[in-house]
Amino acid sequence: MTNSHPRTPADIERISPIALKLYPRIIEMLELSEAESAAILTMTANRMPKELSEDQISRISFLIGIEQRLEGLTFNGQINLSPAEWMHAPSEQLSGQTPVEYMATAGLAGMKHVRDILDALMI
Repeated sequence: MTNSHPRTPADIERISPIALKLYPRIIEMLELSEAESAAILTMTANRMPKELSEDQISRISFLIGIEQRLEGLTFNGQINLSPAEWMHAPSEQLSGQTPVEYMATAGLAGMKHVRDILDALMI
């Protein structure tokens, strides 16, 4: 999870609409297919929920952080791929999987690992 303490129902109710508005932008920036985004968010493809679970909010939060780091690394010339290309390129650090594949199968822990890889590149 991205938080050290659980979110309250009031937090989830307040954050959910914001995350739902940001999510399509992140999906577009990272060029994720409907199937990829559904697998990462653990939802049914073609069906966006009206309210997100705490887990889904955490996943969107990770995606936002990953996209921001990729934008910074690309802007600074630290990676030579666009954020979307990097997300779809096989990685030795992920046992040959793409970050998208890895996050879809490894869940929140996988998303944290991908973010940690990017954090290490920023140093």
